[in-house]
Amino acid sequence: MDLIFTEEQNMLRDMTRSLCEKYSSVETVRAMENDPLGVDKDLWAQLGESGILSMRLPEEFGGMGLNMIDCAVAYEELGRGLTPGPYFASAVLALTAIAKGGSEAQKQELLPLLGTGELVITPAWLEPDNGYGAAGVQVRAVASSDGFVLNGVKRHVFYAAAADKLLVLARTGDAEDAIDLFLVARDAEGVELTQQLSMASDTQYEVALNNVTVSEEDRLGEAGSGWACCKDSM
Repeated sequence: MDLIFTEEQNMLRDMTRSLCEKYSSVETVRAMENDPLGVDKDLWAQLGESGILSMRLPEEFGGMGLNMIDCAVAYEELGRGLTPGPYFASAVLALTAIAKGGSEAQKQELLPLLGTGELVITPAWLEPDNGYGAAGVQVRAVASSDGFVLNGVKRHVFYAAAADKLLVLARTGDAEDAIDLFLVARDAEGVELTQQLSMASDTQYEVALNNVTVSEEDRLGEAGSGWACCKDSM
């Protein structure tokens, strides 16, 4: 096994460390603790301009298309700098789910914007008193003439107030894996956010969905594919 980093990987490490030293200072990290948004605008802009947000984005959508070893070099520096913001939620989890499960139109529309940081999407998975498995998803998406109506509560949704959209797991049937993923605008009618102040001083929310209407086009990928996509992506 070759454990020697390449010149390109060392350059990526140096660039990421330099960016974190300049834009993710102790003062910045402290200022983001329990902040309602939890995102420093200058830091987030630099992550987008430098290409760090697009490391996992396929090249066909304007990304760097790096492998996990390449990314680990940068991730180590992001961890060293305690870099705040929705990097993992948006540029890794949501990006991967859309790249794997989204339609071609959804990929073309959403992925490039995730890679630049112009769009922030965060997953809304966990629910009160429920686990991580498929049976723990009890938020309901009921078919309607306009698409679907969502009702239920999600918890521990990171950076929900800073997100443009939430990627919501919702049950569309009674079978254990009858689950779909829906893109829900953070400011859609019926979406209510309540910040959860944690011991970790991170930025997470309870999200209540009260008769939230989404269209068929807001469903990610094919009907019934949500749980499979989650297992592969998140």
